[in-house]
Amino acid sequence: MHLAARKSVPESMIDPRHRIRDDYGMLTVVEAMKDAGVGCLVLASSAALYGESASGRVEEDAPLVPSNPYGEIKLACEWIARDFVRVPGLRSVSLRYINVAGAEASPVFAPVRAGDPADVVASEWSAASPRRDGVVIPLRARHEPGGRRDRVVVVSASVGAGHNGAAREWASRLELAGYRVEVHDFLDLLPARVGAGMNRAYELILRWAPWAYELIYRAFERRLGADSLSRALLARFRGRLADLVDDDTVAVLSTYPLASQMLGQLRKSGALTIPTATFLTDSSVHRLWVSRDVDVHFALHAVAADQAARIGARQTVVSGPLVPGRFGPGSAEDRRAARAAFGLPADGRLALLVAGSWGVGDVEKTALDILRGAVATPVIVCGRNEKLRERLTDLGIGYPLGWVSEMPTLLHAVDVLIENAGGLSSLEAMAAQVPVVTYRPIPGHGRTNAAALQAAGVARYVTRTRDLAPAMRELLETAAGADQVARARKLFDSDPLVAFERLVHDASEALEPAEDELAARRARGSRRRGRAIRAGAAAVVMALAGTVGTDIAVADGFGAIRAGKGTTSYLIVHPGPTTPMGTAAIASLRQTGASVAVDSAFIRDRPEVVSALSDAGVPIINAAGGPPYRTGLIHGRGTIRTTATGIADRTEKRPDLYLSGRKLDAADLAQVVALHERVVQASVTLTSAQPADRLPSGHIALVECSPPNAACDLPSLLTAFDQRAAAAGFTLGSVESLRHR
Repeated sequence: MHLAARKSVPESMIDPRHRIRDDYGMLTVVEAMKDAGVGCLVLASSAALYGESASGRVEEDAPLVPSNPYGEIKLACEWIARDFVRVPGLRSVSLRYINVAGAEASPVFAPVRAGDPADVVASEWSAASPRRDGVVIPLRARHEPGGRRDRVVVVSASVGAGHNGAAREWASRLELAGYRVEVHDFLDLLPARVGAGMNRAYELILRWAPWAYELIYRAFERRLGADSLSRALLARFRGRLADLVDDDTVAVLSTYPLASQMLGQLRKSGALTIPTATFLTDSSVHRLWVSRDVDVHFALHAVAADQAARIGARQTVVSGPLVPGRFGPGSAEDRRAARAAFGLPADGRLALLVAGSWGVGDVEKTALDILRGAVATPVIVCGRNEKLRERLTDLGIGYPLGWVSEMPTLLHAVDVLIENAGGLSSLEAMAAQVPVVTYRPIPGHGRTNAAALQAAGVARYVTRTRDLAPAMRELLETAAGADQVARARKLFDSDPLVAFERLVHDASEALEPAEDELAARRARGSRRRGRAIRAGAAAVVMALAGTVGTDIAVADGFGAIRAGKGTTSYLIVHPGPTTPMGTAAIASLRQTGASVAVDSAFIRDRPEVVSALSDAGVPIINAAGGPPYRTGLIHGRGTIRTTATGIADRTEKRPDLYLSGRKLDAADLAQVVALHERVVQASVTLTSAQPADRLPSGHIALVECSPPNAACDLPSLLTAFDQRAAAAGFTLGSVESLRHR
């Protein structure tokens, strides 16, 4: 029996000489056996030979693809044993031992070892379970003495990595709890070309037209649009999802928003009577994530749970993130081994920059911003974007990497994570106790996730280039980093299986709608179906290409801010090329809370005034080409971006608002949304020649100082407006305050 070998996976990664010693030791044993005439060999091998398991279970004849030097050593020893038995009269057996964890009540948790695979579950895992008449009884079935209702259907989608990652972890934990789990891809429920095309279109839009994704994302934030889209596009495929549910299924869980909408439709119609659940993989909750008829929504943190509840989720549970156990804090030894494994420098700070599995977003600009900050050197994970990796390599920017399968090890090597989507990588970093910064987030869910993570206190959202280096330095050099890590660590204290078990046991009867309620729902649905589908179709057309009706949508609040009803008026001043903008004028603007609309000509001719306004704290609004504030399909869109960039160059802060006229087409609205701005439209326009009593209450007023109204004495004019407001019993406020409504 050959039982002697070093058993440390991290040690094998640090010092490869152990491999040579163990290989030589195996050869020595075999030669000694031949000399002594011993013909039978029992070799203590390891399940580390299997590496990562795609299926979640390992059979004896599974492919041997070790993921660390320790496993490679064992594989080499088995090869020697294989060659040994080729001699007539000799026999050999290799015992591939697997660690047993989790069965003893004393569930001790230690940091994940560098190089260990996520999990290796032997196909014989249930051999020690209780038996009934010689048949193994799954743990869940023991709660159902009369049958085997212990199957859970999990529906994910191969769109990015976050949905599938959550589905795999749910499946792993449910199986360990005794359930039988089936994981299905939502895209497989659609016709082959539709599913593949949807995935490809999503990637292309994010990569080449992010402004379009932002527009679509915003278009369906309203319940009518989201409900109409889900009913119109998913109704014909609901039967395919229902077919996945058999009599032995106890619950269906979704990790993808469109699958959740489909589950809600099935639950509402009565076609699905078992409990349903949604696991919200995003830190922010879009309308499409929430179906009122899904029984429970699991959220990553309290901020997301609150958002889901406000949208209409029936029940929300803060479950915390679901991240494999191999993601944990690393020791100094793990750090040295990880840096050596990835060819990274042993000393100095490293910032891990990730951009999702597709490598999308402003990755190159972000890497350069990290380098300029001189706080840390970027290590860039490019995912499957090989062209990005090659370009960064050619430019000599940081340490570009391709697809990384050993993220736990890589996280041990770095000091801070810089990410742009608030997705799976940010949660993995939190589990590894690495501070997280969101910077240059992708449109849509990237930006809303960034805001939600910051609101939860578990990540820093940096919106300006000049703030990136100070934020990194604060997280790495002060107690702020440890505080953020501590708050993030608390997210993992929750156990989602507790709430899931409660759902399975109790919700079937308690949450199942009564027949009269179902009938009432069907009646309401039939009355609203035609109107909702028409509205949904109009929303799709407007979001994807149309220009008709965009101004109506803006007037209704889509992508825009409004004054509403109240006793406050909001002033926007548009200065001309000769409008006096000295110290007194700027002080008056600041005192009255007025904003300044800056157009492209003003930036070109008076850039120093733009800087002075920003330094004084006066809000600056993007006025694009200026009066008459009309947009054009091509020229207007370009001017919007040019003016926003010019303002950012002078103030180091992009404007939050865009001043538009009454006519606005979809192409320009898409540009505004892509710039993360919101539209503001004046309901009244005033000039310096008009009396101050023309200022109404509860409106957004544009004070036009451009030619032919160039002679604006702003201090006197703004004082008159202030006096008018006081006499009429209303106040003057900053239009910036409306942005947060």
